[in-house]
Amino acid sequence: MPASIGQEPSEPYPAGSFLDRLRDTYAAVCAQVEQGLSPREVAHRLGLGRTTVRKYARAANPEAMLHGQWLDQTSKLDRYRPYLEQRIAEGCTNLPTLHRELQERGACCA
Repeated sequence: MPASIGQEPSEPYPAGSFLDRLRDTYAAVCAQVEQGLSPREVAHRLGLGRTTVRKYARAANPEAMLHGQWLDQTSKLDRYRPYLEQRIAEGCTNLPTLHRELQERGACCA
């Protein structure tokens, strides 16, 4: 396993639930691989594919799992982000409901 577990990333990434899950999964995979478990056993225990386990195990740190194609790109939904974050904070995580509400606010979602 890489010695860089727990080290600060060279570039700061914004906090968020996706990154939290990525870091948690990375830590879980690394811990089990360090215990000597096979990728197959780790995959079974964590509900991941063996290829995914190998990718996590080979990564120098969790941020290495991120690919640059999505970083710093705009989205059609960026202007609705504050509204979506508010609704999710209120407990609304139903995608059809959020989709309908966005359409009512003028978002053109196909």
